[in-house]
Amino acid sequence: MKVYVTKYALTRGILLMEVEKKYTGSKIIVVKGLADILFGYEYFETKYEAIKDAEQRKENKLIQLQNQISKLENKNVITIKEV
Repeated sequence: MKVYVTKYALTRGILLMEVEKKYTGSKIIVVKGLADILFGYEYFETKYEAIKDAEQRKENKLIQLQNQISKLENKNVITIKEV
């Protein structure tokens, strides 16, 4: 089956891949290779859902980076410590 993989959306973009679907208990996993496993929140069956997830990942990353910038701006680096 073909799925849109958003796991790497911010680094590689959304990937359209042919995968094999397997079920383990109540969780659905997709195996795309011998060692690569995708969980249900890392891939989507429709392009619309994949784009929506990629945009959400982007927003979350922007918030994370803004928080890091804020912490750096508020940090006092002028303090001199004798070592």
